[in-house]
Amino acid sequence: MPGVLMLESLSQAACLLVRATDNYQTGLVLLRAAKNVKFADFVQPGETLTITAEIIKRDENRFTLKATGVKEGKTAVSGRLVIDCVPNEPDDVVARFASQFMHQMADQLRQEAMAQP
Repeated sequence: MPGVLMLESLSQAACLLVRATDNYQTGLVLLRAAKNVKFADFVQPGETLTITAEIIKRDENRFTLKATGVKEGKTAVSGRLVIDCVPNEPDDVVARFASQFMHQMADQLRQEAMAQP
């Protein structure tokens, strides 16, 4: 798995966490910065990279998160991510639909992850 895809995995997990934190009401969620990213191991075909993300700081619409990808008990990638959020307009019908869709998608991903052995 190329390093850029490992970083993308961290970013997507962080964005899902940020959306869940605001009950999926956030509009646009953008990766502002990836800091102190360290690649410690390769991920080969057939191996699983387990991603975790933790919010360590929040300033209004900006989140700083610590994200880690672990393979077979060892850290393969880690870093601090800065995520910016652009709030939805209060009466935006499309934004409400998108929020509901993201909520359903996250629930489905969570259920599938929990079903794995």
